[in-house]
Amino acid sequence: MLTVVFVEPETPGNLGACARVMANFGFSDLFILNPCFSLSHPQVKALSKHAYGIIEASTSLELPKEKILPFLKERFDYIIGTTSQIGNDFNLVRSPLAIEEFTDVLKKRFKNFRQNPGVKIALLLGREGEGLTNKELNQCDFVVSIPANPSYPTLNVSHALALMLYELFKVSKGKDSISHLTLATKKEKDMLLKRYRELLDSLEFDDKHKRETQERVFRRIVGRSFFKKREVFVLHGLISRILQKLEK
Repeated sequence: MLTVVFVEPETPGNLGACARVMANFGFSDLFILNPCFSLSHPQVKALSKHAYGIIEASTSLELPKEKILPFLKERFDYIIGTTSQIGNDFNLVRSPLAIEEFTDVLKKRFKNFRQNPGVKIALLLGREGEGLTNKELNQCDFVVSIPANPSYPTLNVSHALALMLYELFKVSKGKDSISHLTLATKKEKDMLLKRYRELLDSLEFDDKHKRETQERVFRRIVGRSFFKKREVFVLHGLISRILQKLEK
């Protein structure tokens, strides 16, 4: 199941427009974190039109900024961050997938992810003014961006959501999937990451930043790959064999 998570929305009309877009493509689960206005604001109702029910049924919470991602990571198996600011090969946080690449991953993995009880996905929409921070994006499993004119790459949040949900809607209607295979849960992914950290701890790094990069890259690989349970077990076995060799 996919949940849209709007982080600290600043403009009532944008929230209303996002709800309408969600209804257009058949999505209804919405989290609103630290809104800067009342959800009953006239502009929310005016822009959401007949989708105001999504706002009424949404989960709205007030959280300290530093608690937002930890809160989400406890509740979702995969977190998709969004950004319009592209980095380079040395800025891993700002090196996102294009939306087409991301939906291609979903298409290959499983079909009706919106209603699949085995996996919970959060799609994060950043603040209209500054978006998601590097620290927040670094904690996401995927970071996705929509290619646009380099001289004006930032889309309105509701427009960006419309494009993403349209692509996701197409994936959910596709016929080529392997939805019968079981995806790894958050707990299983966390256990794999813990095991990988044990492996890193057994190695010698002359620079702590190199070790941090190794862990960060592996965490992003685990998130992007949508590992199946069997794949996680195989990687556990490989890491165990390497650790045994190192101990000898």
